[in-house]
Amino acid sequence: MLVAFAAAGLGLAPGAQAADPVVPGGTPVPAGVALDAQVVVTVASGSGIPLPDVIVSLTAAADGVPFQALDGVTDDDGRAVFDGVGRSDGGPVVTLAASAARTTHELVDGCTFTQRWSGTARQPSDPAAIELPVTVALATSVACDAPEPGAPILTGFVRDAAGAPVAIATAVLTMERVDGGRWVGSIGPSPDGAFAVLVQPWGTDDEPAHVSVRVVGSPTGTRSDGGCTYTDGHLGSLEFEVALVEGLDPDPVMITTTVGQQSVVCGAVATPDPGVPAPGAGSAPSSGPTITLPPTDAAAAIQGGGHAPLLPALIVALGLAALLLGWELARRDA
Repeated sequence: MLVAFAAAGLGLAPGAQAADPVVPGGTPVPAGVALDAQVVVTVASGSGIPLPDVIVSLTAAADGVPFQALDGVTDDDGRAVFDGVGRSDGGPVVTLAASAARTTHELVDGCTFTQRWSGTARQPSDPAAIELPVTVALATSVACDAPEPGAPILTGFVRDAAGAPVAIATAVLTMERVDGGRWVGSIGPSPDGAFAVLVQPWGTDDEPAHVSVRVVGSPTGTRSDGGCTYTDGHLGSLEFEVALVEGLDPDPVMITTTVGQQSVVCGAVATPDPGVPAPGAGSAPSSGPTITLPPTDAAAAIQGGGHAPLLPALIVALGLAALLLGWELARRDA
């Protein structure tokens, strides 16, 4: 079933000439501007194919200030005709700006395919008869509903190379069909590596659906190198094809993991909040925020905050040492 924007709902007929100008915000038509131009906006795809049923908005502006706004819809030839459009008649330069948009939705087996055509064009409005071409680009998106109760169930197990169960931390399942329909689901954590998840009833023997599963298992340890902390752990993946349009459950799957790098954190050193007393200094340890500085910032903080206050203390200490030495020499001479 195909659903598109309805031009009739906007009070516009494809290819019809626009009504009297609509002046947004009560902006007056500038002196030296005539409202007698005919503008034909042509809308086509990048390959030059005219597009019908496209909503066109046309704005006329003098010296950058809009004074006229018109709406129309393209006919079967991709044309929207506007009469009474402003043009320069000895007054300021008039610039026309046209925007074109069309959105369609198609529902196919639980997935909504959305196509959005859009484009803009600008040019001066000096002649009395003007053609303003707009080339539109297409953007397509697909949104699929989650599997409903009663959908096929994919079961499986996650094991390491020795066949021992691997706990699942996170897992993502992706299904794709030949027409572009795509659905992404998640598999919840599992301490023993076993899982069961609803999947889409997609795929036939001639056009199977593609399934991929990505698993992040339990960590095995951490290591440090060059200021970075690496977390290693179980990682696994599996790809296969299914034909589930009849609603039958797929065969159970086995995903074997290998140990690899799961994450890395670099260049961050946690330091206590300077406003919080250290434990044992007369107050309980704080659970408040901490300040995290990159190593270079931490070094600068140490240099900038330590050397300057030590200099006066060092001078005073040297002076006291000299004074004590003088007293000792004088006592010995006596």
